[in-house]
Formats: sequence, structure tokens, C-alpha cells
Amino acid sequence: MPLFLKKHYFPVLISFFLIYSTLLIFKTSFVFDGVRYFILSDDAMISMRYGYNFAHGLGLVWNPGEFVEGFTNPLWTLFMAIIHFLPIPIAKMSLIVQIAGVLCMMASLYFIKRIASIISNSSFTVTFFSVLFTAFYFPLINWTIVQGMEVGILTLFLSSATFLALKSIKTKKFSLILFIILGIGTLVRIDFFVSSVIISLFLVIFERKNRKKYFFIGIPIILFFVFAQTSLRIWYYHDILPNTYYVKLTGYPILNRIIRGLYVLLKSFSPNISAVFDSHILQLFTRIIVISMLVIPFLYAYAKRNKQMFLLLTLFSTQMLYSVYVGGDVWEYYGGANRFVAFSIPLFFISLIYTTHSIFTKNRKYLKEHLPINYKVSELSVILLFFVLLSRSNVEQLSRLFLRIPQTTLEVNMARLKGAYQIRSVTNSNAKIGAAAVGVAPYFNPDRYFIDLLGKTEKTIARGDAVKDQKFENILDESIAFQPGHVKWDYPYVVKKYNPDIFSEIYPYKGIENTQYLLEHGYVKMKTISGESIYYVRKGSRNIKWENLKEYRESKSSK
Repeated sequence: MPLFLKKHYFPVLISFFLIYSTLLIFKTSFVFDGVRYFILSDDAMISMRYGYNFAHGLGLVWNPGEFVEGFTNPLWTLFMAIIHFLPIPIAKMSLIVQIAGVLCMMASLYFIKRIASIISNSSFTVTFFSVLFTAFYFPLINWTIVQGMEVGILTLFLSSATFLALKSIKTKKFSLILFIILGIGTLVRIDFFVSSVIISLFLVIFERKNRKKYFFIGIPIILFFVFAQTSLRIWYYHDILPNTYYVKLTGYPILNRIIRGLYVLLKSFSPNISAVFDSHILQLFTRIIVISMLVIPFLYAYAKRNKQMFLLLTLFSTQMLYSVYVGGDVWEYYGGANRFVAFSIPLFFISLIYTTHSIFTKNRKYLKEHLPINYKVSELSVILLFFVLLSRSNVEQLSRLFLRIPQTTLEVNMARLKGAYQIRSVTNSNAKIGAAAVGVAPYFNPDRYFIDLLGKTEKTIARGDAVKDQKFENILDESIAFQPGHVKWDYPYVVKKYNPDIFSEIYPYKGIENTQYLLEHGYVKMKTISGESIYYVRKGSRNIKWENLKEYRESKSSK
């Protein structure tokens, strides 16, 4: 490798990442009605509606006057609120969040470089590939930049905290800023508390000199942040936990949830090569390689009694266990690490690359004598193979990374934005609208009242039991079908309490029982004049622009 690149690889990578991110963000945008829109994932747009309402003096609420914490990322939501004070058109507001995600990733790369340098005694191979893999691991890019979730800032907080913890071990000095970061991290997501506990315990066990400071200064700082936000939640939202906790972690058997969590975790680290090689044996072989990749760094850290690697791998494995506990994520079909694991995977990359580099280095003489190619080329080939296999859990991952196909949010956001303005065209500002996807449409209709049919921003539905609308032959099939945050609904309750003027969608999307209930209780199936959208509309509602609707008639082919 050229000497210049060895000396200046980090600014070169950062520059390349910045150029790539710019192209990526542009690829997520689209033009609608002559205006270019930048839109985040539907879940992130829920937080954006909270931010919009806060900036317009309505409070940190989803619907004015209703105090329900329908988000799990308070600090990120507050950031979204702050940017809504800027004189930026609503069509471009999400762009600021995407740019913030890029900046968080760039800052994270600096700390990943520093951690890799500490772990490997400044090995170029380890630091370079650790930064490269982190920068271009698609799930991390997807959650942070494409979808606009809080994963990027969590990556920054975890990587900076890990670096400071390793530095404290090395210098034997207590770091106050470390515990402030760990405390603030719980404001991004309360479950960051898990990582805070791991880092605190690590320091208590391995850094004896400052053990009392960790006990009486560091840990109380973290607990203060947890106590403070809990107190604010009780005062403002009248609840000890976010509403999303009840939606996702109550009303469904814990065993089924854990089975599903374990299933999707294994699947997320199982490379899919079917599009390249139609071979079951080769598929099995690649999965054995990936399992080895996951296990060998742990064995190496144990064999070498490497406490630095132990910290990195414990943080990573803890997030995997947490993901199993919550049943994984609803968007596992994107492939790779989900939101709960992605922000910790750079620490695994460092451990994996360092282990590989150490094994090759220790056996250098033997490899030089017996390998048909240069041993260094072999080492780099193995490292790159690991990255490719980790990036093949979904056949579309690499294609999206190289911008060859549309990004995960593009087509669905185009449809949802169009649907948002169609909703506006058939309702007036007094309308009550029932919806299941409650991010994009409510955000671009801030003056409309929406009812969240899946309960994320609705307390009663959130606390209900999961609806079992299918029959399964065994517990495995039932568990795999579980969709976190998408298993609770109650149409009789919604109709009785809210009396919606219109349902813009029905969930489940093939929920014949629910549609039949609406038709029997005062609703009629209608569609827009163009026929693009279908609604269930309350008969005689004065909040509906009936002139823009026509009766829906079943075609013979659909019967």
C-alpha cells in the first residue's frame, strides 16, 4: 500500500464516506408535484411529528392535548423538535436529520479508529479495516442515514464511551466525561442503560485504583440521568415507561418473543448466496464460516486474557441478547444487524479483524512457506471475505450499498406521501383519521387528528393483549410470525371511543374481519376519484369531502 495512503488513510476514508453519503441521501429523495422531498422511515416520522408540534407550541405530543410518549428516543426526538424552529420547508426538514446522521457516523469513525489502535497497538491493517467496515456496513448506513433513526448517535455514544473506558484502564485515571456520556446515552434510548452498566462494571472490576470514584461518582451520574428522565416522564406523560414499551413487550408470551428474537438473530448473521450460487452445501459452508467468525474472537480473547477485547465483545454480545429478549425488530427483512445490534457491531469488527490479523501474524513463517500466494494477500482476502459474508444476509444489501437499486425507504415513502396528500384532499381539518402507518401521513397533515390503530401513540391499545388472527401448527411458526409493535389492534374500541370519520388503511392489510366490522357499524367502502386509494368512510360525516370520493365496487375478478 502506498506510503501516502498509510499515513493519510483516515481523512481519505472520511472524504470518500462524505461523498458517498451525499449521493446516498440524494438517492433517498424524490420529486412530488414539482417539489423534491426528503423523508425518513415511517417510524422516524412519528418522532418528527412530535418535533413539529413542539416547535409550534403544542408540546412534545403527537396529537395536541394528548400526552402519550409514543417514541423511545427522547433526545433524538428533541433534536428533531429543535430543527423545526429553523426556516426550512417541511419537504426538506428530514434532510437535516440525515445530515446529522452522517456527522454522527463520521465522529464515530474517529473513535473506532482510536479503539482499534489501542486494541492492536496501532496496527494499520486493524485500524484501516475497522474504520472501512464501520463506514460501509449497510445496516448501519440504512438505520442512520437512510431511515434517520437514532442508531448513528448511539454508535457515537457507545464508541466514544468505549474509547474513554479503555483509556481509563490504560492511564489509571478517572474520566468524568465518560459517565456523562453514558448518562446522556440513556436519554437517546433508555435501553442504552445496558451498555452503561457493562462499561461501569468493567471499570469497577479491572480498574481498582479508582474503584471508589466509579461507585460514588460515576455510577450515580448514570442513575441520575435515568431518575431524571423517569421523573420527567411521570410528570409530563403520567407514566413510568414509554408507551412503546407496552406495545412491544406486553400482551404477548415472552417465550414466543424470545424464540422469534433468536430466530431473526441467527438469520441476520446467515449469508444468503442463493442469488450467486445455487448450492446447499456451499450455503451451509458459508454459514459455518460466519458462526466461526462470531465464536473465534471470543475464544481468542479468553485464551489471551485480553480484557480490552473482552469489553468490546461483551458490549456486542449484550446487545445481541437484548435483541433476542425483545423479539428482534419488525424490519428484519432488510437483513444484517437490526437497530438494537447495529450500533455495537463496529466493536465486533475491531475484535474480528484484530483476531484474524493476530493469527496470521503469529503464523507468518508457516504461511509464507506453505501458501501459494503472499500471506498478506491471504490475510486481506480473508478479512474482506468476512465483510462480504456479513453483508449478504439479504441479497439486496450489497446492491443497495453500491446504489444499484432503490434504497429501503424510497418506494414506500413515495406511496405514503402521495397517500398523505390524498387524505388531505378528501378530509377537512376537523376530520378524525384512523391509520396504521402513522409517520409520513400525520407529519404532512399536522392539522389533522390521527388515531394510531396499532397503539404506539394510543395508551389503551398499547396495554391490550396481542391479537392472534392466525392459526399455527406449532410454537415455532407462531413465534416466527410475531411482528414486534404490530400485533395489537381493537377496532370496536376505536370506533366507540373516537368515532373516526375515515380509516385510511386497515391493519392487518388482509383483515377481512376488521373490514366487515366497519361495514356493519356505519362505514362505507369508498375510493378517490382517480381510484388510487381505498378508504372506509363514516356515513354522513361532515368532515369528509364527498365530492372527491366515489363508491368502491368489487370487480368480478376480485370476487
